[in-house]
Amino acid sequence: MPKRARRLGERRPDRSPAAPRPITSRKTSTQRGYDRRWRKERRAFLAENPYCAEHLRRKQIRLAQCVDHIIPHRGNKRLFWSRRNWQSLCNSCHSKKTQTERTGIPNNDSRHESTTVTPGRGYRPQANDR
Repeated sequence: MPKRARRLGERRPDRSPAAPRPITSRKTSTQRGYDRRWRKERRAFLAENPYCAEHLRRKQIRLAQCVDHIIPHRGNKRLFWSRRNWQSLCNSCHSKKTQTERTGIPNNDSRHESTTVTPGRGYRPQANDR
């Protein structure tokens, strides 16, 4: 007899309800400086620089969602607040940069590039598309 599908929120019998979670000593985002003042400055910076800097280097247009510190500040407040150290990035570029910084291994996954809009080129349906 087939088993019924689990319902949302239902526990799996083979999993412990109190599975140990890794202990992290990382501070909260507010403790690291990402507070109300940062959110205000971030919003203003994105309004001035709305496109992903990495995509602009490749002559592509993509809206940015993140403000990234070009050089990781590692708690240095002067480097944290220096606007010269900021760049606008889309989420995928920011994730790739962060992963590379943490692991030292570059992520060459370029799947997201197909979704970008290249300046001056729009979608034109071909005769065989219909």
